[in-house]
Amino acid sequence: METVLLSIICIALVGLGLLTFFANTKGKTNRYFLLLTLFASLWILSNYFSNIRTDTNEVLFYNKMIFFNTSFLVYFLYLFSTVYPNQKNEISKTAKILTFIFTILTAAISLSGYLVKDISIQQSHSNITFGIGIIIYLLQFILFAFLFIWNIVKSYKVSEGVEKVKVQYLFLGISFSLIGTCITNLILPIFFSNFELSNIGPLFLLFFIIFTTVSIVRFRLFGIRFLFAQIVNTIVGTAIPYISFFLIYFIFTKFLGGVFSTLSLIIGIFFALLFSYIYSLIKDKCRKLLLGKFAYRGFDPNELITRYVKDISTELDMDKLSNNVLTLIKDIFSISNIGIIVFKGEGENIVFKKLWGYEEDQFLFNSLISVTKYWDEVKENVPILKEEISVSDDVNPKLKEIHDNMKRFDLEMILPLNKRVSLNGLIFFGKREDKKNFTAEEIQFLENIVMNTSVAIGRAILYEEVKEFNLTLQAKVEEQTEELQIKVKQLQESREKERDMIDIMGHELRTPATVVKLNAELLEGFTENIMNNKEKFKTYVSRIRNAVENEIKLINTLLSSAKLEGNKIELKLEEIDIVKEIEMAIVGHEFKAKEKGLGLVNSVLKDTPSIFADHARLIEVLNNLIDNAIKYTERGTVTIDSSFDEKMVYISVIDSGQGISEEDIANLGKKFFRVGNYLNKGEGKPDVVRPGGTGLGLYVTFGLVEKMGGKITVESKIGVGSTFTFSLPRYVGQDSGKVKSKTNNMFERLGLQR
Repeated sequence: METVLLSIICIALVGLGLLTFFANTKGKTNRYFLLLTLFASLWILSNYFSNIRTDTNEVLFYNKMIFFNTSFLVYFLYLFSTVYPNQKNEISKTAKILTFIFTILTAAISLSGYLVKDISIQQSHSNITFGIGIIIYLLQFILFAFLFIWNIVKSYKVSEGVEKVKVQYLFLGISFSLIGTCITNLILPIFFSNFELSNIGPLFLLFFIIFTTVSIVRFRLFGIRFLFAQIVNTIVGTAIPYISFFLIYFIFTKFLGGVFSTLSLIIGIFFALLFSYIYSLIKDKCRKLLLGKFAYRGFDPNELITRYVKDISTELDMDKLSNNVLTLIKDIFSISNIGIIVFKGEGENIVFKKLWGYEEDQFLFNSLISVTKYWDEVKENVPILKEEISVSDDVNPKLKEIHDNMKRFDLEMILPLNKRVSLNGLIFFGKREDKKNFTAEEIQFLENIVMNTSVAIGRAILYEEVKEFNLTLQAKVEEQTEELQIKVKQLQESREKERDMIDIMGHELRTPATVVKLNAELLEGFTENIMNNKEKFKTYVSRIRNAVENEIKLINTLLSSAKLEGNKIELKLEEIDIVKEIEMAIVGHEFKAKEKGLGLVNSVLKDTPSIFADHARLIEVLNNLIDNAIKYTERGTVTIDSSFDEKMVYISVIDSGQGISEEDIANLGKKFFRVGNYLNKGEGKPDVVRPGGTGLGLYVTFGLVEKMGGKITVESKIGVGSTFTFSLPRYVGQDSGKVKSKTNNMFERLGLQR
């Protein structure tokens, strides 16, 4: 059993040495530590074989090997202390040579008969008779042990942060090991000639090897106070059941007649309940005392987190949440410079920021954005510590850039907000005022704080988004409601106009029919005596013809209006001589203009190019505009003018009538709208007697021009006159063809939109 145990110990020592060595094969610390573990294993084996062998020569050889191996063990221990945790204590090459020669001399003496003079084999060990060489050995051992302690103490004084904790780990491990091995393998054998406990000595080396391996391989180390508290807490938790077991066993066997007596079984129930209560009470008190008062220097992390979570559980204000977490971290760890930034989604826009001790610097923000991108790249949100990066031998280039930025802005640690709650942000802070590094348990505590803060911030952001969405939705509803009310009002106005215009239209349609009927009745009296009343006959016939023409014109306007309203009008686009068509239109309106005493002037340029339009619709547009100009002009002239450019031909109908107000110009072209309609009389418009009309002429005119690819503009001044100008595309060889379009927009069909 002892052989198996020692074999496991040796394998563990060498394994830990190799683990440390391969973590950084170029590091002197790692190489010295590997050699240290090798000689420690050889010492254990030498010590073991010296106690189990029975041959005198073999036992003598293994005893000499004990001192040979320990002389190198203490030498490499000393060298290790010169380069750990950094190489500030490294000795010169000359000193290395001298100490190595001294070690070789001691090792040679160990193998000679000057150190181990004689042995006597006992039942489980061997007794040694020392020679004069023991003085050299003790001198070397004490010297290197003293230098080791000197270097460790010096390193501890000058070290900061994690390096100080590493020295503490080394000192703690070597203290346990030295105390144990010196008692069992040095003091007792040399000064008391007691070798019975020498086999236990190697077990104490595990403390040193394990503590040192952890300090070399790991960066985030538990604080010594925390580690000590955990060890004591574990010892107490183990010792209580152990002592209680033997105490109760003693009571049951001594006073109750044995463990399985009836009285013992009954009283045992009481003891079990009492033990459970006392044990849980002591464990809780120890945990609070050791972890709360001792390890964490006056605060219990579990209680603090519970209280903090309770405080922020119902808080929805981002500013208050950030104040809570920053104040908590600042007060516990004595940090002056601290901040929090939250980005929008995965982008770079800052949703929220709060900086204490830092100035708002875009370079700082960009540096922190690069940290979030680094986390996305490695797919791992872990705290970033400046000191951790600085001691790493193989650093990612982006991580190196982050480290440089952290040095520039005096950032010691950056903690990510939890992306599991869809947050992209971080908390960052500078050095502690006590200049201590952050230990593993403190980092874990900070991560717990940040994790709970992330949930609270995520909830607050969601609340703000919902509130903003509600406000936006309410605004949209109000906007749409207002727009709908406007549309409804427009629709109502349109219906009112439509009802009124139906009455007017009925009147307009009945008037020509009444004229035809009246004049037809008058003509009946001339059937037998036409030649004697020839002039009156012609007058009645002319009236009938004009009335029929007006009826046809009105019906055509109604038909065009209906087709435009449904956007189903068909156009046959072709080349048209616009000059010729204008001349024809002027000739058609000359009589009407003369009746009112108006001049009808043709100022169209003779070189006006042909247009590409629908022939019938062009005539309809010209007739409507010229007829309107004559209708609304009481004196003066009506002039038709033209101009053109590379793409369009512009025709202007200019009158010297009463003019149109700006308000009415904006409504021209809408269905049923009439300037100065009697329905609006008395609202500040010109006091002119309004001739009849349906309010469809301009609606049709505007619509036809737009369908043919043109546009109508109106310029007018009250009391001066108006100018209606429409444009149509020039003919440049386009192919003739039909154009047909449709629309489903009810408001456009009703003339409420253009």
